[in-house]
Amino acid sequence: MRKGVRQGATLGQGVRSYMPKHRGQREGPPPSPPGSGVVGDDVGKHATPYGGFACLEVSGGLRRSVIAAQEKIPKAWLYEGEGARDGIVKDLHVTLLLKVPNHYNEAISGLRKAAESHPKVEYTIAPPEVSACSRIKTAEVICVSCSVVSPHVESLRSHCMRAVESYCRYPGAGHLTLAYVHKRFEEPLNRLVEEINGGTDWSKVTGVASSVSLRMRRDGTHQLALGAA
Repeated sequence: MRKGVRQGATLGQGVRSYMPKHRGQREGPPPSPPGSGVVGDDVGKHATPYGGFACLEVSGGLRRSVIAAQEKIPKAWLYEGEGARDGIVKDLHVTLLLKVPNHYNEAISGLRKAAESHPKVEYTIAPPEVSACSRIKTAEVICVSCSVVSPHVESLRSHCMRAVESYCRYPGAGHLTLAYVHKRFEEPLNRLVEEINGGTDWSKVTGVASSVSLRMRRDGTHQLALGAA
């Protein structure tokens, strides 16, 4: 596990803080307009109401490895309040697009065509790390998460952004959240994550996505097959 704290972080040793920079501490150039295929953090803040989001569901061997890591986190450490449900993330997914607009038929049609014209994607994840969680304001919470490693996921996100007005504030290929933990357990959690990473070679655990999961408020989930064209 990498040590040290990013510039601007206030948590203890071993804790990385990536969420604040996505919200108020932007790195790199300003966000591009919706539909441009470029990731940005403020792009989706416009008048168009949103109807859902798009993601890749984690399955197969990668899912089993992640669940094995999750099961090692003591239940007493978990934050189960607002914004985190039961502490352990059971709905394992990698976000592709946030706030898909509520132009229902256009969103479904555009993303289906984009998915069909893009091949299936493979990806790996970096070793789990303890990160700050600025999204939850009602308690002091940290999370266990992994960066996704794949140029194919980045390519798919850009491909989808050209098909439908949306955005995603996460840099690179995104990340996978495993659990939300009370900050008071930061030190033992760091030690546990080091133990987990010592027993798993994450670079050899590969995820394969054969579809885009489009989750719409209106009528639930649509699985859009990749490479079906």
